[in-house]
Amino acid sequence: MQFLGFAMLDTSLSHLAKSRHEEKRLEILRWLSYFHYSTADILCSLLGIKNKNIFSKLQKANLIKSVKTDAIYHDLWLLTRLGLEIAREFVPEAARYSLDGNRISPRLVRHNLSLQMYLIAQGDKVTKITPEKCLSFPEVNKLPDALIQVEGQRVALEIERNHKSDSRIYMALYGHALAIGKYNYYDVVTYVFPTDTLKFKYLKLFNCDEWPLYEYVEYRRRYEKRPDTWMIPPDIGLRFNFISSDML
Repeated sequence: MQFLGFAMLDTSLSHLAKSRHEEKRLEILRWLSYFHYSTADILCSLLGIKNKNIFSKLQKANLIKSVKTDAIYHDLWLLTRLGLEIAREFVPEAARYSLDGNRISPRLVRHNLSLQMYLIAQGDKVTKITPEKCLSFPEVNKLPDALIQVEGQRVALEIERNHKSDSRIYMALYGHALAIGKYNYYDVVTYVFPTDTLKFKYLKLFNCDEWPLYEYVEYRRRYEKRPDTWMIPPDIGLRFNFISSDML
């Protein structure tokens, strides 16, 4: 009976280990279906592990593949066709996934990876993630990088790593104000910056009493200032957050 007891315990632990491995495998497939690609380091942070053997096993199982990019030193991991088929069973958003590694824009790689690192750093506070590619807000001109659920609130997340023109910044701010106040697409918007300098630039523009309005002129291929201005309602202004994070 003692041997049987140990045998049963061993079987139970073996089943538990297989179950945890399966959870980690599906978590990687789910994450890649959200964000198209990621790095081994980021995925290890997501899973809370250090051993990277899981990636070679998934690659041998033809579920993920690696591609190189000029944007960063490390390889990027993507889903294979088989990995995508499995991900589709759990993640509706996977239907919009592109298997073509050549479609990865080097200009956006660091931005996308920064978004992933920031989300992972939030831990269990984030209970739901909807990436930009799965959002549709037809009445506004700017989609957030992701829409997340935090403590019951719908939070539009914007990762801003680079300097932009005043016109682009105001167009985005105005779009978020409409999305919150007029269309109720989400409750708050959080801008995240790598430096205080960049954050303060946005805050300076945001805190102006009147915002200039811009429209895109097609034949000139640029935004031009309109003669009218706009004042953000105080209650809507309180729903904007600007923070800096060393995760970027």
